[in-house]
Amino acid sequence: MVNEQKVESKKIEKEKSVKLYEILSKPIPEEYLYEYTEDGKKLRGYNAQYAINLLNEVIGLGKWVTQQNIRKEDFLSKGYYVVMDLSLIIPQFDIKITGHSAAYAKRIENAYKGAKTSAFKAACKYLGIGNELYLKNEVDEDITYVKEEQVKEEVISQEATELEKKINDCRTVEQLESLSAKVNSAEGKAVKVILFKKYNQKKIMLSDKK
Repeated sequence: MVNEQKVESKKIEKEKSVKLYEILSKPIPEEYLYEYTEDGKKLRGYNAQYAINLLNEVIGLGKWVTQQNIRKEDFLSKGYYVVMDLSLIIPQFDIKITGHSAAYAKRIENAYKGAKTSAFKAACKYLGIGNELYLKNEVDEDITYVKEEQVKEEVISQEATELEKKINDCRTVEQLESLSAKVNSAEGKAVKVILFKKYNQKKIMLSDKK
């Protein structure tokens, strides 16, 4: 009897999760969408407020929370970049999903805003929010725009973050130079500048040790 109750309970929870995904996956209204161009390709993104409103409507106000973890913050040239993890938690459905992101901006507060917004939307996609955009490859979750400054926020990909770690872990100039091709092929102008700076700093440090 106890086992049957557990099986039935799991079945009900699964049905609730499926229903939740179906509701959150409904197409985003046009008024919450915006268009932008990246590398000559036209893409569409959505306003994060849409996801916030939808979660409040479907889950309930105060019944979902986010937790953010700042992995890195640094100053580069005339701007800042922030690397962030953000977890979206829905206790009643026993859901905790984490989005990862980073952003570069002239002002530190906008770098935080860009990283948080992008990480939030990266987490929301696992719930189906913006599903139609991802399926059609119409949205690039790694791009965020800060309208106040009219500058593009570039997100550091997981690959770029790993490359930065490899640069920091190099013990010889030879090891470092083996990464030069990957640094040169990095996507995003701001990201490439960051990696070049780290690469050159490391090379100077290793050369001084000889």
